[in-house]
Amino acid sequence: MDIIFKFGEHYYNSDDNSFWIQFGLTILGGFLGFGFALYIYYISIKREKKEQDNNLTIANKNKLKYHKLLIENLIKSTENQINSINKYKINQEKDLLNAIPPRLVITNDFKRLIFLNKDVFDSFNHINKNNNNWIEYLKKIHTTTDYIEGVYGEMYRITTNHLKNNYKKNSEVKQNIELISDRLISFAFYLQKELKETRWESELYIFVNAAINKYRELVEESADFNKFNSIFLEPMLDTIITHYKDEQFLQEMMFLIKKTRIKMNDIISDNKNVIIVFENVKTEFESAIKNVKELNEALSNMK
Repeated sequence: MDIIFKFGEHYYNSDDNSFWIQFGLTILGGFLGFGFALYIYYISIKREKKEQDNNLTIANKNKLKYHKLLIENLIKSTENQINSINKYKINQEKDLLNAIPPRLVITNDFKRLIFLNKDVFDSFNHINKNNNNWIEYLKKIHTTTDYIEGVYGEMYRITTNHLKNNYKKNSEVKQNIELISDRLISFAFYLQKELKETRWESELYIFVNAAINKYRELVEESADFNKFNSIFLEPMLDTIITHYKDEQFLQEMMFLIKKTRIKMNDIISDNKNVIIVFENVKTEFESAIKNVKELNEALSNMK
């Protein structure tokens, strides 16, 4: 028996398989390309967001630095005002007849703080997201700075009213002194007419004439009320009481001098009272500034 083996021939189509391989590689390449592009986009967005957050954090920290600077400026201005009150007290006590108001320190930091108020709150909120302790400190520091602003306002009001009142009383004193001089001149003319050539033999005429000359000297040197009182009014009053209290004309002069000196004493009393008021203002400033310093330091440590 003859056995015959037949082998089938296998046909491999290389062109079809190459197409599918290329197609698969194209799909895979496209997918990988898309994924890589998506990854790059994601990284870019993440980097951009991080950069924006960093910029926002820097901007918020800068606002808080500015807020701290305004508070420090306000503290410095108020300390200067306290020094001004101390100098005022020393100078005013040396001359109680002439008002010497304290130098008023002008600051716009209150307005700047109000303008920055909302931004500061948002900045603290952004930086301290997990800690709200800053809220109480911020409220207290704003309450205290508002109080300091109110004390400034009260100080301006007191100073303005005091100067107006002082100016009015000073004018009255000045008018009275001028009136005394006019009355003396009128009396001197009367005595001159009555005594004529013998007037220089009259102690009364010599006294009146000397008082007129003293007044003119004080006017020429622009003397203050202290000199007018010590050199003109007081010696004249003492002489009238001692030697001429029965002289009808000088009796009227005596009451006018007393009235003028009472007005001077009112001025002295007013200035003493204002010294006390400004001492209280200084105490209020010192207490408030101490609180602001502590609160500002506490807020700075929370950034």
